[in-house]
Amino acid sequence: MKKYEFKNYLTHRSAEVHMDVPGYEGLFFVQFIHQGEPDHMLKFTTEPGSGEMRFTTEEAAIRRAKVYVTQES
Repeated sequence: MKKYEFKNYLTHRSAEVHMDVPGYEGLFFVQFIHQGEPDHMLKFTTEPGSGEMRFTTEEAAIRRAKVYVTQES
């Protein structure tokens, strides 16, 4: 499994992009974390309150992770 991590120490946000997850070929998962916990307030997540989104392209997943970590509270 391949993983990218993006962190912003000023906003206390981070995002992890997971690729090559066994059983989920062709999907890219992004876990959004705020102050060390999954971001339960994030809208449009895969499972409500999970802080996780699924994407079909690596570029889209990385782009969304970068946007998330640069957002202000």
